[in-house]
Amino acid sequence: MRGLTPQQLDEHAKACAEYGVQTNFDQYMLGRSRGLLNYCQPQNAFNVGRAGQGENVAACPPNMQNDFVFEFRRGQEINQMESELESIRSRVVLNNSRISRNDGRIYDIRNELRRTDLSNDARAALLNEFRTHFINRSEMRLS
Repeated sequence: MRGLTPQQLDEHAKACAEYGVQTNFDQYMLGRSRGLLNYCQPQNAFNVGRAGQGENVAACPPNMQNDFVFEFRRGQEINQMESELESIRSRVVLNNSRISRNDGRIYDIRNELRRTDLSNDARAALLNEFRTHFINRSEMRLS
């Protein structure tokens, strides 16, 4: 029954009553009030925002709502920055992988060009491919 509103608790109580289980509304509401006092603390609001969870400021007592929203938004900003950083890191890993494959192909082409049995057409094709990979390498290192 974590965090249920009084209306939701009433629905839950009706469903439980069908099986002979009773709910203690007063005890639940007391526990809910205590839980909200913990939930609505500024540090928790920050943690909730940073974790990317939804804001539930309406459940907070009115005197705690402004601080909750302020800290929640600070946490959200950190969450967004961390997400952007992770995205950048992923792109760096992907780009490094592409650079590595490209450099590997450049190395292979250099070795193939050393062969003495290559036809002029094969050598020209390899040189063309080499130029393409070399240009790609420069562009990848800049991005």
